[in-house]
Amino acid sequence: MVLALLMAVSANAGWVFLDQAKAGSTVTLKSGDTATGHVTKNVKVVIESGALVFFSNVTIEPDYEGGPTSLSQQHAGVYCKGDATIEIRYFGNEIHAYGDNAPGIYVPKGKTLTIRAAQEVQLSMLKVYAERGAAIGAFAKVPNQNGFNSCGNIVIESGRIYAQSTYGAGIGGAHETSCGDITINGGSVVAKTYGQSAAIGSGYHTDINGSKYWADCGIIRINGGVVKATNFNNLAAGIGTGSQGQCEAIFINEGVDSVYAKGYRCIGKGPETQEFRHGLMLFGQSFPQGLTAEEYIYPTPVVPEPEPEPVCEQPYGVTVTEKTHNSALVSWSCDNEPDRDIFYVMLVQNNNLQEYYVSGKYSYRLTNLQPNTNYSVYISHACGHYGINMPSDIVHFTTSQTPTPPSPAASEAYTVYEDGVLTYYYDNKLSSRTGTVELYNPANPGTRFASYYNDVLTAIIDPSFANASFTSFRSLFFGGSGRGYSYSLKNMTDIIGLENIDTYSATDLGQMFEGCNSLTYLDLRSFDLMEVQNVASMFSGCSGLEEVILGINQFDLGSITNLYGMFNGCSSLHTIYCNADLTYLSATEMFSQCSSLVGGNGTNFSSPASTYARPDGGSSEPGYFTSFTCPQVENITVVNVTGTSAEIFWDATSPYQKGWLLSVKPGGLIDTEDSHILLTGLQPKTRYTVGIQSLCGGIDDIFGKSVSFTTSYGEGVEEVQGDNVQSTKILRDGQLFILVGDKTYDARGVEVK
Repeated sequence: MVLALLMAVSANAGWVFLDQAKAGSTVTLKSGDTATGHVTKNVKVVIESGALVFFSNVTIEPDYEGGPTSLSQQHAGVYCKGDATIEIRYFGNEIHAYGDNAPGIYVPKGKTLTIRAAQEVQLSMLKVYAERGAAIGAFAKVPNQNGFNSCGNIVIESGRIYAQSTYGAGIGGAHETSCGDITINGGSVVAKTYGQSAAIGSGYHTDINGSKYWADCGIIRINGGVVKATNFNNLAAGIGTGSQGQCEAIFINEGVDSVYAKGYRCIGKGPETQEFRHGLMLFGQSFPQGLTAEEYIYPTPVVPEPEPEPVCEQPYGVTVTEKTHNSALVSWSCDNEPDRDIFYVMLVQNNNLQEYYVSGKYSYRLTNLQPNTNYSVYISHACGHYGINMPSDIVHFTTSQTPTPPSPAASEAYTVYEDGVLTYYYDNKLSSRTGTVELYNPANPGTRFASYYNDVLTAIIDPSFANASFTSFRSLFFGGSGRGYSYSLKNMTDIIGLENIDTYSATDLGQMFEGCNSLTYLDLRSFDLMEVQNVASMFSGCSGLEEVILGINQFDLGSITNLYGMFNGCSSLHTIYCNADLTYLSATEMFSQCSSLVGGNGTNFSSPASTYARPDGGSSEPGYFTSFTCPQVENITVVNVTGTSAEIFWDATSPYQKGWLLSVKPGGLIDTEDSHILLTGLQPKTRYTVGIQSLCGGIDDIFGKSVSFTTSYGEGVEEVQGDNVQSTKILRDGQLFILVGDKTYDARGVEVK
């Protein structure tokens, strides 16, 4: 199996470009979305409850010179509606609050925010800034609002996190507001504050004589990673409580790489704190009042740098040659580390970022580019244990014009009927065809199939038809009607090659399948419907049609203007897979006579109107469409592992899958249509991790579970390690060798002279 170098991300796979948002608008990120772009306007970024989202070179720094005009206009740079996970990628992620009282990232009460770095770039950075609110956590108290326990739980798993607030906590609470539990399991975390809040922990309370705490935090747990927490003016703890605040407990456990804390109390109570409930547990040792010194360093006396600089060499000499209208060759140089040559080619066009994985070479040919289009490209070098990325300078280039196509007269669209089969062609071979030949003119289809319409059992779309880039495919499978006759292909049971119909520029699909009574299933995932305006009577009279997959991407049908009679007479139709909402259009007869139709949440047919043309939301938002989702891969097993190969099997969980994409690390990407694969060319005694992604035609393709395995030493080594042979393993210059008597073998079992 040859590893295929495929696109790792796509502008159509959940990318959200924040710099395109209008001032004053709200951008909602749903699960699977990747946010990117630089926002300098007042834009509220919201993460849906339960969502996993990705931040890739995100900068949110709203320009609010003079500040918002009222407290009600203040908002967090990122607002989590419920439980959320943010996965950060690359170095350029920076978030600022909008308004003095707001946090950079807000976590609602009782909910949990998890922050982590992408597995392949563990040292990706996220910087967060605020004024009176916490950088990550709570709002500062706003008049007439109860701020008690106003922030939920915060978990940091990995990555480089820098959180700075002037008066609130870097991570936690703020002025008279509280937070839940704070857990740090890994990564490099730097938290800073200059006011009366802890750098990591609770905010502060100003009512010295009061009996209530309005600046609590829950349990602080530091289980791993590098942590640096500083209150620069010694007005509160580095890790623990703010002035008059309180915390449940602090646990710093075995497994941390280093901890640095500085403040009024380095770890524990802030000034005038009346209660510190359970004290500090430092590596199992109890300190009921915390550590009273102003500074704590572990391990002493040297603290590992919490923000390590990239160790990669920067690629240089990036050039773009061999440019055509749809391709270009990118080449570069790099003084690499000796044990790893892994790069990412980063291609940008109109804020659309595409990423290509390259291993073991210094060039990559870009394909599928657009003619006469400006592109920018740079190379990111991945190296070191965590795969740190060091980008090159950006190079700009423009593709050439599309080559002059053949004269339109050279090719014609036509059909050929012979022995029950109707074949569609677009070429210049009409005169040489045998059978009954008829031209197809989409602008004026006329009457066709008159002498054989009852005899057609199968239609075949020849690959040549993919070159017919028409703006209309009206009546493609309908022979016309009038004065009592109808030349519909009512006995046709199958259409082969629908993917050879190019609807990229099409605006009119009216009556396309009208009268195809014997079709029971249509999968139109290969159709590009973005520009289509007219679908009137598209499936009219398809009385045997039971299931249609249509418009599976949310915005596929965004240009529709005419839905009249689209499914008229589809009496057997029970399922329409479609993720688009078309209820803004008016078509009273869209679902006429569709008595068998049921929406994805059980809404039964009751009206032929287009007010039901949306994914079924149940009784509150009834619809006749069923949302199309891509299943996650399950039950991955690895068998027959040798020194150079392994066989992997998984369950094919859906009949709608188009295949799978495997991510092999170390290695690359593999595209397959089979639910098993034999990996060859592996390295002996190497740990591999394989993730498997379901491909369903471009809609929310998601990675399922991953599996890891380690290859053996190889046949040669196993042979020299027989039961009666004494051997010794040694590691020399980073390579494994085995000594057997007076001979030395490498990891493949090859004798080293």
